[in-house]
Amino acid sequence: MIDLPLAAELVLVLLLVATLDTQPDTQTSPPADLAGSKEPEVQPVQPGEPVWSPQLDRHAQRILHLERCAARGTGNGGRKP
Repeated sequence: MIDLPLAAELVLVLLLVATLDTQPDTQTSPPADLAGSKEPEVQPVQPGEPVWSPQLDRHAQRILHLERCAARGTGNGGRKP
């Protein structure tokens, strides 16, 4: 007669061993589905090229101001409703 708890335990161990991750082989090329998923290259910034415009600076200052107001609990940027 088959011992059912032992058979169930053996099946469970077999499933666990089958799903274990193995060490990836670094000598082989990456799988085809991962080959095209590398990050795009970042273009270097040329010297003298503006990176931060006055409009971006004003926008960043406004966001910081709104975050400070939200932290204080005023919620509307300090303006009257």
